Amino acid sequence: MQMIFNELSADFPTYTRQEGKDRMFNFLETYKKMKNIIKNDSVIIDKGYNEIKLSQNYTIYQWREDKSVDKEIKRLFRSFINKATTIDEMDFKENRLDLEISELKYEDKNAIGCLIAYETDNLVISFLSHDYWSKEIIEGKYFSLRDDFEYDEPQKVCVQNVSNEENIRIFERNNNHLNFQEHFKIVSGRDLWNKREMLFPNLIFCENVKSQLINDAQHFHISQIFNKLFILDRYFEKYDGNFDKDAIPNTTPESYSTLTQYKQEHKFRTPDGKELIFSWHVRFTGNYDGRIFFYPDNSCNKCYIGHIGRKLPTVKYPS
Repeated sequence: MQMIFNELSADFPTYTRQEGKDRMFNFLETYKKMKNIIKNDSVIIDKGYNEIKLSQNYTIYQWREDKSVDKEIKRLFRSFINKATTIDEMDFKENRLDLEISELKYEDKNAIGCLIAYETDNLVISFLSHDYWSKEIIEGKYFSLRDDFEYDEPQKVCVQNVSNEENIRIFERNNNHLNFQEHFKIVSGRDLWNKREMLFPNLIFCENVKSQLINDAQHFHISQIFNKLFILDRYFEKYDGNFDKDAIPNTTPESYSTLTQYKQEHKFRTPDGKELIFSWHVRFTGNYDGRIFFYPDNSCNKCYIGHIGRKLPTVKYPS
């Protein structure tokens, strides 16, 4: 799991310089607590962060040069920036986060941070600059182009937000899988594969997933994959044969045109020898654009996991 900076929260009303300092302090304290909870200290942030105004005529750059600011707070900020991924729209295109073919709007404002968090199933971290950003959930409208490049009807979507102590407590309460992962000492793909039956009794893994997990050396990937599998397993624990995609966050099927053109690439053999075409998938992020493809099996009320790795070819992205 990763934090994405909510750039809309950087639109500060006309606070005094001291109030701007206080909001920066609160932001960094929120970051410090969250990075310890999710075991990830990297935040995706706009590369123009130095020009954010904490108050009138007082930018983050000036705050960094301000000798009245506590040195420990500045040191925490340096750590925050050193670990951050500063990224612009060109980088987003290279990482295929679909910013050209999707939008998320909050009160008619284009919310890039919220869009990234929604598409990657992560969370945003916000300045506590307005009552909007004190809530643990940000609601917006999501627009996406189909394979025929026509817009779907806008969807009402939610993004998890942290900006204060109450948000953090709610996040911890709703994310027990983080403690679960730590308890079972899942730090690598090999750990996850070897303990899969104990951890995920309602999921059946295809054999090709083994090498995909073992060859992925990124702990950040494994943490996200664990989270997604945890959610899938809990859903299929009570599965009654009627699959509800809305019950699993950010679950989408491949389009008919993609499954027609790239049928073989989406076909996987199950442990009992069946060859199935996998359409449903959830996302994860990191050094590549990751996907977990799964297949609800109504005969046993469990779920096959067919692929955990790079995004498979689609009509939009053939390779």
